Amino acid sequence: MAGNEAKDDRKCGSEILNRSGRLTLSIVCAPLVFLTITMVTDKYSYIEQPSAEVLLTAIIAFPFLEEFIFRGLLHERLLSINKLATRVGVFSIASLMVAALFAFAHVVLREQLALVAVFIPALVIGVHYEDFDQSWMLAFVIHAWYNLVWIGSVIFVQV
Repeated sequence: MAGNEAKDDRKCGSEILNRSGRLTLSIVCAPLVFLTITMVTDKYSYIEQPSAEVLLTAIIAFPFLEEFIFRGLLHERLLSINKLATRVGVFSIASLMVAALFAFAHVVLREQLALVAVFIPALVIGVHYEDFDQSWMLAFVIHAWYNLVWIGSVIFVQV
């Protein structure tokens, strides 16, 4: 198994961290990133204590639907085009394209700050999607975690 992981890491061009290390780092760092974004802006001050329905929608329903569409359908299709599977460091061109589309979809519904706040996590999720055999369910779990942490940081800053 360790041989396969090393082979996968050579394939994606990462000399810094193996895929498990990248996954752990992105999960552990998410709270710090979201807390920092929330503290330096008042863009999310309108969010109050969310109801159970809002939490379930933001943490389960939206991530599930978005990851099914953006990873399960779009990302997978783009990776089947050889030129788009080409990597620039740890990021494939397909992953960059999906992250940009995902961020744009959020900017249309929100403000411009969402572009950066959504693009970077979407790009990270794309790397994990490709690292772990195109598992959009893993992408869903990470996305749900990110949304949970983001909502938690908004509530924490307001307290």
